[in-house]
Amino acid sequence: MEALRRDKIAKHKILLALGNISLKQNKPQEAKVYYKRAIEFKKKIYDADFYEAHLALAECFRLIGKDDQAKQEYAVAAELHKEWEI
Repeated sequence: MEALRRDKIAKHKILLALGNISLKQNKPQEAKVYYKRAIEFKKKIYDADFYEAHLALAECFRLIGKDDQAKQEYAVAAELHKEWEI
């Protein structure tokens, strides 16, 4: 958490890492919060979406049985990935 206070520029990456840690600890609900915060932060600061966080969020939703929300997040991630290929 101290890193979040020190480095506002990379906050979205730190939030993604915290989400990944939570997911590895089998805490998908906690991870989901971190991933959502990472997406919101990157949109607010950089006016850009966050492919990796959407993909991870989709996995969280899948793990907790929210398949419709998982599909939505996978679709967002797929669309963002297409933008990279152009």
